[in-house]
Amino acid sequence: MATASAKDAATGFIEANRPQHLSLILFMNKGNASMLREIRQYLES
Repeated sequence: MATASAKDAATGFIEANRPQHLSLILFMNKGNASMLREIRQYLES
């Protein structure tokens, strides 16, 4: 979830209501390249 782009009520709702067994990747940057970089780092860890 790109919190720099959208830190609003929807972000809080997602954090509070998502199934706990699913991962949630949070990052502070904007843009597709930043999102893909974070996903890649997550998958490699």
